Amino acid sequence: MRLYLAGPMTGIHEFNFPAFDRAAELLRDVGHTVISPADLDRAGGFDETGCTGHEPLTQSQRLQFARQDIDALLKVDAVAVLPGWEKSTGARNETRIATMLGLKVYAYDPSDPTGLAPEWLPIVAEFSGKAERNARADILLGAEELVNGDRNAQYGDPRQDFKRTAAMWGAYLGAEIAAHDVAAMMMLLKASRIRWSPGKQDSWMDAAGYAACGWDCASEVAA
Repeated sequence: MRLYLAGPMTGIHEFNFPAFDRAAELLRDVGHTVISPADLDRAGGFDETGCTGHEPLTQSQRLQFARQDIDALLKVDAVAVLPGWEKSTGARNETRIATMLGLKVYAYDPSDPTGLAPEWLPIVAEFSGKAERNARADILLGAEELVNGDRNAQYGDPRQDFKRTAAMWGAYLGAEIAAHDVAAMMMLLKASRIRWSPGKQDSWMDAAGYAACGWDCASEVAA
């Protein structure tokens, strides 16, 4: 088959290119034709060497990567997703597009002779047009885009960002502050702004985003 690889990149060492390379090599060895976004990005001049995965991308780079990936989806028979794809906004969007194009989505499985899980994943395309979304969905989906999209790329993993902020706040106040405390206090800031301007959607969306990041930090501690 002609396959497109989809998977997580942001926040992973060297943007997870090594995992894409290993998968592409195995899938090609068993006879598939593979289009890997890692190869496309390199061909476009991007060098992942030494990257932490948190480096911010320019608007031009984001547009370039999105366009080339969508174009690639038009040239394949199916999509193979790497582990962690469901946590990646970009990979989830690619599976939605694939579904709308009538492509099957398989889980990459190096233990299978074909390199793919025997059963394809019945991904259901999620349409995010305003007509299909109510006010609650607008806030929650908007918050998801914030914490896993541009802001995640600009400021890095929220757990690390909030840990740094907690350390600075703690030093200033002379108190012990945890990363999840930062999220809770930012939610209080948003609550104050909501008290003044309840009709401002961004404040509600930010509060939901801080709640998600706070749970991410708290669950890391609990683990």
